[in-house]
Amino acid sequence: MGSSGPTGSGRFRLSGIADDYDAEYWSRQIRFGGVTACIITTIGASRVATVWDGDNRWWVAALVAAVVLQMLLSALSWKRLVRRPLVREALVTWWVVEIPVLTAFCLIDDAGATLYPPGAILVVTTAAALYPPTWVLLLGILSLVGFAVLEASTKLHTASFIGGLCALLLAVIGLSVLTAANRWRQDGQRRAAERRVGLLLQNASDVILAANADGRICYTAGSAQGLLGLPPGQLIGTPLASLAYQQDQELLTHWLAAAATSRSGTCRVEVRMVRPDGTWLPVEILATRQHEDPVLGDLVLNIRDLSHHWQERHQLAQRALTDALTGLGNRASFDNHLSRAIDRLHPDGGDVAVLLMDLDGFKPINDTWGHAVGDQVLTTIATRLRTTSRPHDTLARIGGDEFALILTGVPDDEVMDLARRLESAVCQPINISGSSVGCGISIGLAVARTGDQDISAQQLTALADQAMYAVKRSVGVRR
Repeated sequence: MGSSGPTGSGRFRLSGIADDYDAEYWSRQIRFGGVTACIITTIGASRVATVWDGDNRWWVAALVAAVVLQMLLSALSWKRLVRRPLVREALVTWWVVEIPVLTAFCLIDDAGATLYPPGAILVVTTAAALYPPTWVLLLGILSLVGFAVLEASTKLHTASFIGGLCALLLAVIGLSVLTAANRWRQDGQRRAAERRVGLLLQNASDVILAANADGRICYTAGSAQGLLGLPPGQLIGTPLASLAYQQDQELLTHWLAAAATSRSGTCRVEVRMVRPDGTWLPVEILATRQHEDPVLGDLVLNIRDLSHHWQERHQLAQRALTDALTGLGNRASFDNHLSRAIDRLHPDGGDVAVLLMDLDGFKPINDTWGHAVGDQVLTTIATRLRTTSRPHDTLARIGGDEFALILTGVPDDEVMDLARRLESAVCQPINISGSSVGCGISIGLAVARTGDQDISAQQLTALADQAMYAVKRSVGVRR
């Protein structure tokens, strides 16, 4: 953010203007001063035309030319020009020239001593609205010099009269210098506060926006580019809902409308915002009504990136559905997947098969070798089951040494072939610290046929469990 105050190089230099507020202020004051100068010069021209003698009537043309010149100067695009320090520094010449011109005019005019003080006061006070106190003081000194020249040339007034006018001029100059100093200090404090706020907003992790009642953005902080990927200027006038993920746009539109009429203070919503590169990020939006303040807009919105929180949630959800030892899905994950598979059963779909697998001879391994070796056996068997089954099949560890596999759309003969391959893979010896250990596996199969809407996930699991224990009993007889 730029400043129109003095820079560190000295009291006589001005710095650049970057914000519209300062540029508008300077432009307005210059035009006001220009119009005032035109009116005073016009009055002077009319006085020359009606009161002065013929030898000095040439002043009319000069004053009219001055009026035209000042009107042309007032009409310039000052809001753009004053952003350059050199332009504003050179512009003070306008005020400086007024003093000798006014002095020369009053030297000729019979009422010059009466006309000079108000003219000089206008010059000093209008300059005080723009320039630093040092500059105003110099203009005040110049106006006093002009008054001294005028009185020394005319010698029309008593010492008390001159002293009174000098006191008046000194008071006005002093007040103007004080006004300029106060304004300069206050402007410096305001700009410093704006810079601090701007830097805080620019570097904040959250984005601050203001939106109208229709959800269009009317203000945004610089941090919006870092989060949303768009420069602040491009966001102004954009409907906030249009920046959301397509599936969230209707939700955000209704939420903004509700927030604009809410009486409960702050409203909250979570949506996904789309960046220009097509990526999206989850955000939390907090809205506070500010309809009583037309500068801020109807809603002040705080947008916070929830990517980290969503990642944590996802990780927590994954932990809740994952077996910590093997990395496979756990019983909850298995139940969820099987329920969804059963829900998708329809005449055009495929069968759903469940393989329940329980290890045979695992307990003696735990008792003989300890739980650490038992854990190694379980992780090895989990790896073998994962590599033998198809990538898109759902494999889970649902108990201590019990595993389950969900197959969809697989013919019966392929299911049986996969069961044999799983059994063969599990029964291979496992080498642990130079020793060979191994165990068998009992597999129970249950199938929900296409179009079967009456069976539930629990019933299908129970059927597979019964089939598995039937296998165990048969194996136990043979052994």
